[in-house]
This record gives sequence, C-alpha cells and structure tokens, in this order.
Amino acid sequence: MRFSYSIENLRRLTSTPSVEIRPITILLGRNSVGKSTFLRSLPLLRQSIETNSSAPVLWYGDYVDFGNFKSAVTDKDVDKSIRFSFELRNYSGRFKRTNALAARYDPIRGRDNTFEVDHLRVSYWVGSRNDRTERDKIRIELPQTSDILELEFDRMGPLATSAKINGLALDDLTIAHEIYLEPDSLFSDPYFLSKVKDKSSTRLVGTSRPAAFSDLVEKRISKLLDARFSVNTISYETRKILRHSSLDADALTQLSRTDTLTIRRIYEDMKEGRRGELHQYLNSLCKAKYLFDLLDVVGENLKEFFGSVEYIGPARARSERFYRQQELEVSDISPDGKNLPMFLASLDIDQLKNFSDWVQRAFGYGVSVHKTEGHISINLEHRGQSVNVVDTGYGVSQVLPVLAQIWWMQFSERNRRFSRIRSDLNIKTLTIEQPELHLHPAHQALLADVFVEAQSTARSKRGPSQYYIVETHSEALVNKLGELIEEGEIDAKDVQVVIFGDLSDDLEKSDVTIAEFDETGVLQNWPFGFFNFG
Repeated sequence: MRFSYSIENLRRLTSTPSVEIRPITILLGRNSVGKSTFLRSLPLLRQSIETNSSAPVLWYGDYVDFGNFKSAVTDKDVDKSIRFSFELRNYSGRFKRTNALAARYDPIRGRDNTFEVDHLRVSYWVGSRNDRTERDKIRIELPQTSDILELEFDRMGPLATSAKINGLALDDLTIAHEIYLEPDSLFSDPYFLSKVKDKSSTRLVGTSRPAAFSDLVEKRISKLLDARFSVNTISYETRKILRHSSLDADALTQLSRTDTLTIRRIYEDMKEGRRGELHQYLNSLCKAKYLFDLLDVVGENLKEFFGSVEYIGPARARSERFYRQQELEVSDISPDGKNLPMFLASLDIDQLKNFSDWVQRAFGYGVSVHKTEGHISINLEHRGQSVNVVDTGYGVSQVLPVLAQIWWMQFSERNRRFSRIRSDLNIKTLTIEQPELHLHPAHQALLADVFVEAQSTARSKRGPSQYYIVETHSEALVNKLGELIEEGEIDAKDVQVVIFGDLSDDLEKSDVTIAEFDETGVLQNWPFGFFNFG
C-alpha cells in the first residue's frame, strides 16, 4: 500500500502536493520554508487524537505547539480553512464488525466484510468560529470511479448540515436522520441518529448506518410492490441491493437472478435504461453507504497511523552529570529527550545491554547507567574507558535520544503483540528534527546507516513497518543514503527527498518538490547548488 499526505493553509504551506510517506523520507530546505511545519503536523494529529479535547485539532499539547487556529492558519486569516488530505493506493482491509443492531439490516456485509480499493482520497477541513476550532467539511472520493461523498458543517456543532453524493444532495437521508461526528477528533466515526417526531417536538434516537439506508431503500421498493409481498421479502431485497457499492450493469445482472418475476423485471428495467429515476436514487444510496463505510474504516486506520507517530524535536535537553533517581517506568522518549535518563534507568539489565550493543555497532561506543546514592549518571563506554556523557561533547547528548527512540521502536515491537484493525496501514513512524545537531559530518553520515539498518530489521520481522521522516540540513546524511542505495542496502523507491522552497528569496509561500534517487544512488530532480546558496 502507498500512503500520501498533503496540507493546505497551515502556516506557510498554502498548498502542498501529495507527498508519499516512504520508509525514509528526508525533508530539506532553508530555514522558515515550511519543512518543520510539515513534519510537526504529524505529531500535531497524534496529540489531537490521544488527548481529550472539545475540538478536532489540538494546536497545543504534549508534542508540538502551533498556538491556536489563528496562529496556525496561513496569513492568520481566520476566514480560511485548514485542510489535511490523505491518499491511499492499493488499499485493503476489513470493514468494522457489524454490531447486533446493524446485523439485522446488513447480514451479508457481516459475512464478507473485506474491501480492496485501488485509489482513495479523503480530506478533512477545519475552520474557526468564536476562537474555537470546528469541523468544516469532509470529503472522501474514489478517483477511479469519480465517486465523491461530501459532508458539510456550519462550524456550530457536531452535526452535518448537508450530505452529497457526486453533487446530489441526499435529502431523504438528512430529512430522516442527523449525521453526528464527535468533535474531539479529526477522524471521528460518523454516527446516525433517527429523527423521531413526538406530538410537540422531535427527538434524536441512535440507529445504525445500515438501518438508516435500509429504511430509505425499503420505502422506495415498497412503492413498487403490492400487498402480496411480505415485509421480509422487501427487507431481503433491500439487503441484496445495499450489498453492492454501486448498481452498475454487473450488479443489476446479479440482482435480477431472482425467482420473483415482478422484482426481476424491476432490475431488468433499470439495466435497460428504463426506470432511470429509480436507478439513480438506489445507485446513489449504494454509493453513499459504501463511501460512509470506507470513511468509517479509513478514520480508524488514520487514528491508528497517527497514534503510532513518535516525535523527537530539534531542541533536545543538554546532558547533566547527575540526575535525581526516580522509580518511574518510561515507555517513550519525550520530544525534547529530557526523560532519557529515566528511560534508560527503567530498562532491565538485558534491555540496557541490548541498547548499548546496538549503539556500539552504530557509533562505536556503548552506553551504561550508573546509580549511586539516589542519583544516576549516563556514561559512554569506549575501549575500556567509562566517561560521563557530559565530558564527551554536546553532539552526543543531542543524538542519544534519537538513537534510543529508534532502538526502542524495534525492541518494544519484538516484546509485545499489536492489536490492530487488519489493514495495510500498519506503520510506526518516527519524525525527527535535525538529528545531526552538533554532530561531525562523519557521524551525520552514520545516521543514514542507522535509519537503513533499523528499517530493514523491522521489515524482516512480523509487526508494523517502521518509517522515518527526517527534517535535516545535513548534506553528509543525504549523500550517505545515495551510497547505501548504490551498495544495495536499501531500494531507491524506499527513499525520497522532499525539498521545501527554492533558490529565490521569496518568503511569502513555500514551493514543494520531490527529488528521488535512481538505482545507482544519484539524485534526480535535484536543484543545482542547493547546499551552496546563502
């Protein structure tokens, strides 16, 4: 599966092309051209998912700080919307398990609930109203069939104000139901609420999505059949119709294989071009239900993807000679690396040895933790000497959190099973800003070896793939990746360089281009003199 991502109106990124997220994606560019904005948008979505909030995007949280909507939107124009878009190619998976209520209306989908999609695109827009971030619009589309489902919101609540399939308003659906999305996540599932009229008011009652669509199809089919047809017969035909993602010729041929003459003639009429209005109506409902089902599972997969994003920021904490010992179990490295000592101290003997050996192979020195009288210190082990990390140079303190997070992503996955929706979007992603900070160019090049070796190790084992998105200024790192491609250590298609900005002095917007390595490790579409301009 191929997964791509684009942004519109986020800080200087007025519009980016759809950037494919590959196993190693390098972000390059001058300062203030948008590369950090692009990278930080991934942990931004993670903190929006995992933190309870009243908005679909949490601009300030544990990972990154975008301020608020006004400071995040391009030109601070609160009348604009910010868009996050995702493309999935060769995408397959399973629809959610049908619950007891839905199974009554959708038993066929419950038995055969897999899907395969060549190309899918989904976009989420957010805007601002009264200093609050609100959902604006959601669009999911299948480019190969030109089918588009669009939900619009008025920024005043979690209920959709309109639903359209291929530009056609689903008025019957929205008259009888409200479509509700929780406001606390960009990727909320769409819930359906039936409008039940009492004597003096209308109340909302939860229902299932299959039931909502079944009600509409049953009502239309019932008008075509006389009283001889039982409710069960009509319900059965409804389920058969909604099994299909569209009522094309093949679907109508399958449906017409029925022993009931009257019903068979209805399907044959639609196939022959008669009953055009009926065909359009039922076809729209089939397509809308299918796209709603896809929106549901894509949202879950995107939550899964962004919930697995790790982030190491550029301003990592300076090492200290001693740290107060805390009996804490630390499961992840913080973005600033400040909790690295507690993380290392929480590892057992075997884990710490494994980490030390791994760093030794990569950088030529081991790592040890010493505990004395309520304090701990981090030492580097090299040629029989043990030296406090403070005495080894600032660059080491900056790279250790990066190495620890890369190692932990591999080690932790070998020691626990992932419980996931089974889909191809099964990726853990580490986003890193300036991993080469204060490192000699030779050591910067070693980081390329680390990324390639770690990605290769993850690929050879069962579990999630491991991807690395790296914002850097290091020419040595980029050149080393080319050498590793030439040596066959990694496939050229697994690496790309995303270049933000160009050689002009225009700081009003940021252009984004993609440079790729060929099979010999030579960069294609590379701007001449990129690392030389002032």
